[in-house]
Amino acid sequence: MLTSLQLDRFQQVFHCHKFPPQYTVPDSNGIQSAYASDLSFILNLASTKLSILFILRTITPIAFHRELITALAALIALWALASEFTTAFQCSLPHPWAFINTTTCIKRTTF
Repeated sequence: MLTSLQLDRFQQVFHCHKFPPQYTVPDSNGIQSAYASDLSFILNLASTKLSILFILRTITPIAFHRELITALAALIALWALASEFTTAFQCSLPHPWAFINTTTCIKRTTF
């Protein structure tokens, strides 16, 4: 995919007509990669936290600690689920990864 700046320069040099809009998405493959890495980052972070909690749950002899760890694991699982859905649907469909130059997305800096 060509960026819109490259397409504009090409059109100026060769005096050709405008390209269809599907060719003017800025670096679509890079944006899709960033989108996929955000989703896998959340899953990796949640699974790391949960695995540490389950190790602590296994080695603690106190029942209250095990109940507290179970509650914390449920909270982390809910956070991961909410974060995955928020990240997965951050922009309108059919291109939820296209967060550059759109007004239909959530604010990524706030999230």
